[in-house]
Amino acid sequence: MMRFFSLPAGKTVKVGLLAQAPVGNGGARVYEDLTLESRTVKNIRFGV
Repeated sequence: MMRFFSLPAGKTVKVGLLAQAPVGNGGARVYEDLTLESRTVKNIRFGV
């Protein structure tokens, strides 16, 4: 799940990932093969 909101930012932005466990104690998380791309979509909710 991704949260969508507006946040004023400068030219340089730092991003990261966060895992949450709303129920329970959570566990180990492994993130692999991640990519970032700069793309504009017409409908952010559908990703198209």
